[in-house]
Amino acid sequence: MDDRFRYIWRIPPIDFWENAIVAGEKDHDRVMASMPEEARYNAVFKTYLPADTEMVPVFLCKADNNGTTYLFADEDVFRFYDTNLEKVEG
Repeated sequence: MDDRFRYIWRIPPIDFWENAIVAGEKDHDRVMASMPEEARYNAVFKTYLPADTEMVPVFLCKADNNGTTYLFADEDVFRFYDTNLEKVEG
């Protein structure tokens, strides 16, 4: 059985992980199996993003290139923002 994440996003390098926790062993192994390239330090972090009516876990891992950061989830959390995010002011 393939236990890879359904959704993977690539973002530019980030160097802050505030409020993220270290992922557990099972989640760490899933991220490593899904990682498109070599991971830096094999470190996997976990955070939560709101999606629909619940908080969804999102995992972050930095690549060992120029620091590209990959995000992993089983739900398309960013589609939720594309369709439901509304600017109020500014």
